[in-house]
Amino acid sequence: FVTSQVAPVYAAIDNTATANGTPAAGTLTPPSDSASVPVVTGAPTLTVLKSAASPVDTVADGVIRAGDTITYTYVVTNSGNVSISAVTPVDSGPTFNNLAGTGSLSGFTLVSTTNGASSGATLLPNESGTYTAVYTLSAVDAYRAAGILVAGGDAVENSATATGTPAAGILGLVTPSDAEVAIPANPRLSIDKV
Repeated sequence: FVTSQVAPVYAAIDNTATANGTPAAGTLTPPSDSASVPVVTGAPTLTVLKSAASPVDTVADGVIRAGDTITYTYVVTNSGNVSISAVTPVDSGPTFNNLAGTGSLSGFTLVSTTNGASSGATLLPNESGTYTAVYTLSAVDAYRAAGILVAGGDAVENSATATGTPAAGILGLVTPSDAEVAIPANPRLSIDKV
């Protein structure tokens, strides 16, 4: 769950100003006035939105199978009130018909940020970074999920969160974002008789 409560006030910034001058007659007692601005604790939060592209026939043989790929996109947003560094998606990889994948997920690549002032590894409040990762299918992955639909969606399911180091406060749990995609069925038979 994303922690989104505003933290209680625990301190204040105080400032006092004094006015002075030289009167034409008499003695001036310099007046002063103070102002206090409340300071709230850091409330770091991240949200993530994950999506999946259709499988790509990387092997170019007309069938989705071992060696072909699925590209995942993650939009991670700093929805808190402090900057968060070392931001990265967290993804353990997809499942195929509810079984863990046996292929491989690449590292995350930063594609863009909504604020060019930061590198993406550090997100300012209200800033988003878009990342991608590529999953390479194994033969087992394709066999388990090709042409199969599961209850409520496609057979290739994946969930992701995100992590980072806030400048202040403690980052709470990030609500997972799910993405589903289907591997199309492409039945074929071959025969060689002698």
